[in-house]
Amino acid sequence: GRWLDGAQAIAVAPNGDVVIGGATASPNAIATAGAHDETFDTVYRSYPDAFAARFTVTGVLRWGTYVGGLGEESGNAVTVTSDGSVVLVGQTTSVDSIATPESSWPQHRGGGDGFVSVFTEAGKRRWSAYLGDLCADVAATSDNRLVITGIAGASWGDLASVNTHQMWRAGKDDAFITVLTTSGTREWSTY
Repeated sequence: GRWLDGAQAIAVAPNGDVVIGGATASPNAIATAGAHDETFDTVYRSYPDAFAARFTVTGVLRWGTYVGGLGEESGNAVTVTSDGSVVLVGQTTSVDSIATPESSWPQHRGGGDGFVSVFTEAGKRRWSAYLGDLCADVAATSDNRLVITGIAGASWGDLASVNTHQMWRAGKDDAFITVLTTSGTREWSTY
């Protein structure tokens, strides 16, 4: 795009496609027609949106999408599952346009929240959820479960599952690990 663009994460799909994620303040040259979010928020243009983009093995852009609402977003990590789905995690201040209603955590909890967004191989959003105060990294298991790590503060006191390593926060901000199914349902979480 024509403004600040920063790719902060990279992954290679099983078919050899290259996927990047990051943050952008560019209103053009990022999103492609038919992708999840084709429009950059120009109301608050000084706030960047997260983005994900998928390139073929020869460097041709297959699709690109913005991820964001009226607040500020950054894409911190990306992975590709064995079925070709693209997973982007990051942080947002947006209370709109991030989570899908059926997700495990559809409500913004204030300030900066982490997010996880899953896209089809063609760039359509499958689901998205808020998660913790910051999602720092993501990995996919061989059966496409998502393993996410990050930081959770006071507003995420209910993040951990029963009978896990650490069910309650121990400090102001705690690291967390969360495992989600392919549909975004929490299998387990621990601080």
